[in-house]
Amino acid sequence: MKSAAIEIIKEKESSIDLIATLAHELKTPVTSIKEAISLLSDLNNDILNIKNRRIIAIAQEEIDRLVRMIDNFLKVASIESGKTRLEKTEVKIEDIINSVLDTYSLKIRNKKMHIIKLFSKTPSLVLIDRDRMFEAIANILDNAIKFTPTGGTITVKTKVTSKYADGLSNHHSTNKNNGLLVTISDTGPGISKNNLERIFKKFERVKSTKHIRGIGLGLTITRNIVELHDGKIWASNVKNRGAEFNILLPLAKNINR
Repeated sequence: MKSAAIEIIKEKESSIDLIATLAHELKTPVTSIKEAISLLSDLNNDILNIKNRRIIAIAQEEIDRLVRMIDNFLKVASIESGKTRLEKTEVKIEDIINSVLDTYSLKIRNKKMHIIKLFSKTPSLVLIDRDRMFEAIANILDNAIKFTPTGGTITVKTKVTSKYADGLSNHHSTNKNNGLLVTISDTGPGISKNNLERIFKKFERVKSTKHIRGIGLGLTITRNIVELHDGKIWASNVKNRGAEFNILLPLAKNINR
């Protein structure tokens, strides 16, 4: 049994290394192509007509998408190999949420969406890596925007809870009582019960999302980031409304100072 376990670990490490190596190898030529396309887009209007500029714009969009895909491969490889290091500071989670909403303000406006913010009145300081948690929340919000129809509503809530320890089976935080629950819900089509766990696995794309571009790594990265912070993430459905994502994090120890 011990030998089999070692073989499984080696196989996992090998696959992670392969992903990282391929991503690194791809990034160099892709970066060169991106720079070449950028140079073309800077050419004088007299040289490029409207049709050519449109073709270049499409090429830029696709190369940017490819760069994001490669970056996601590298992020997954880094996290799963244990090489990701967090730079934690005490942050008010609502500040990160507002920053994410500002980043997506144009998309939200273009889809005429309504944003409802129901933030906790209790101070909600968490000890986190700000950039990583920004990315985790951004991934969820981006999905909510994609799957919510024009004119729909996204609700973001924060709530201080005394059930942090109850929500985690394997937690290592010294703060075993108080936690912070971040909930992002939308008015999209929701997620089938069979897919509530699957959506967090690598490369999983449920049938109802095939029309949405992506390779199925965003929520995997989000889950990994949350778990690196001794937290938990899960998805559910809100009756007659849509999908709901919950992130449970430990509060900073000195919240009441």
